[in-house]
Amino acid sequence: MTLYSQQKIDPTLEVKRDFDAKLLEIQKSRLNTVFSDTVGNFNLIFDYSIFEKPIKDLYEFSPLPSAQIEKDPNVKYPVFYGNVGFNYPFNPHLDLYLQPNLPSALSLVIYGKHNSFWGEVPLVNVDGPNTTRDKQKVSAPSARNNLGLNFGYKWKTGELGIDADYDKNFHSFYGYNQPKAADYTMPVELMVLNPNSTHFPRTLTSAYMMDSLSHVYDKFRGRFHIRSTNSKPNTFFYGLDLSYTYMGDRGKYATPPVYNVMNSLRDFDETYLNMGGVAGHNFAKFHKFAVAFRYQTSNGINSTSFNRSDLEIHPYYTFSQNRWLFEIGVRLNKYINPSVDAFNIFFKGNLSYELIKNRLWFYSLVDGKNHFRTYQDIMSENPWITPNLDIQNTEEPLIVKAGFKGQVKDRFSYNIYGGYTRFVKEMNLFYYTNIWYGPRNTFIATYGDMHKFCAGGEFAWKSEAFESGLSFEYNDYTNKDSSTVYNHSPFELRAFGRYNWRERIVFGASLHLRSKTPTLFYFNPYDSDQNTTAEFMSRFTTLNFDVTYVLNNKISLYLKLNNILDSCELYSMYYGGPGIGAGVGAIFKL
Repeated sequence: MTLYSQQKIDPTLEVKRDFDAKLLEIQKSRLNTVFSDTVGNFNLIFDYSIFEKPIKDLYEFSPLPSAQIEKDPNVKYPVFYGNVGFNYPFNPHLDLYLQPNLPSALSLVIYGKHNSFWGEVPLVNVDGPNTTRDKQKVSAPSARNNLGLNFGYKWKTGELGIDADYDKNFHSFYGYNQPKAADYTMPVELMVLNPNSTHFPRTLTSAYMMDSLSHVYDKFRGRFHIRSTNSKPNTFFYGLDLSYTYMGDRGKYATPPVYNVMNSLRDFDETYLNMGGVAGHNFAKFHKFAVAFRYQTSNGINSTSFNRSDLEIHPYYTFSQNRWLFEIGVRLNKYINPSVDAFNIFFKGNLSYELIKNRLWFYSLVDGKNHFRTYQDIMSENPWITPNLDIQNTEEPLIVKAGFKGQVKDRFSYNIYGGYTRFVKEMNLFYYTNIWYGPRNTFIATYGDMHKFCAGGEFAWKSEAFESGLSFEYNDYTNKDSSTVYNHSPFELRAFGRYNWRERIVFGASLHLRSKTPTLFYFNPYDSDQNTTAEFMSRFTTLNFDVTYVLNNKISLYLKLNNILDSCELYSMYYGGPGIGAGVGAIFKL
């Protein structure tokens, strides 16, 4: 599943950046990337990671840093970058970036993107305790169009930026279930055609799905930020950012004629404001004191006013000298929902000690926070949620993590860690169909407390011609009544490798393994234990290959083979992927 998200620059994370700065320097290889086809040769200003980590970490403390693409005034970067391609089954995509040559203090990137799918995907069967792929297929059209710009200005001791982007998206609710769940969710439109049929008529084409079983959502975001970049001792530092986001979700689905009911629960408009800042002072070379804050507010379901809000104030102190690096502070949190008005105090502390100079570090942290959710955040996790969604915050009153990280000869880096997190009102999304509640084939949200113990590792290798990485995490989930914790995979692993042969041909491979995941094939609100619909989304392994041929310094051609094991990749019940596929494309720079 491809999840779309926009990276946020959060000034309240400056403490973390400062805390990790020395730690991360050990990971910054002195080697320059030599892959001529990479975006790295087009100065796109934003960060990218050598890992595309699939595991959603609650507190990111990674030894594998984001590599900042700095703008060197002595280097002439391409003004135009494009990536156009086509994947089978029917998936055209296009990325365009324009970056005019400006004075070194200024930067501007204007971009447009398109990614759509017009093919069919296999239905998902419930076969015993596991899910399998069915031979029957259903149309699953979707599309994302994105336009945006990033503007930046730098001076000797600071920088500011203005970002704006607009998304136009649609997704079809193609997640029909098969006979085992027919008692709960047999499509009414199919029963009208043939009450005894379990086959899907050819009327469920892409056109039908777009017109009668989909939703279209627009999203506009504008953002301004300013911050100091002076890291000298005995200096004042600051940061401020403000963003505004509007999202309008419009359902397009036909009401089953047999019920003669017009369901109004198909639309949702959300406005979201997010403002944060940090201000503090460096004392001598080793001490720093600052106060950060973040305020978020949005409207909830059936409301046009800002009736949900969250305020966090975070004073902290940081010390860095010789082998020691630590930070201590508190998070003062106040949040308001239509039914909740709460205040929390969370302790936050980080510690790092250099065991072997420039080679090995031990680190640990204790933290806590309140996760302020919005409709658009949940949509980015699962684009098939119902517009009549119960949106609640999740508290994480205790987050503990410890591990070892290091590097060997500026080539190999690693991180081995373990941790524990307690959740209060953790969100869970379940497949549910009720025409009086919203569109069919959608997901509703439930909330419950949860405990998570985790252990994992991250490893990376980088040389002039070859780079690779591997990340994995094992999780043990429990709750207070010892019942099953659904929709959380116990184990995930990802790996990638890329070899550059004489800067002419680049070979790449990626692997993703996800263990079987307990879920419900249908959420039954009348079953308190949910045992009657318990199921497992089967384990899957996706393996992809790609090869790129660098024609010249302006054009590269590539070929991709996707999911060559033809695994039934399933992240949300009944919404599987297309299976094995292939694609071709070209990258060009001017």
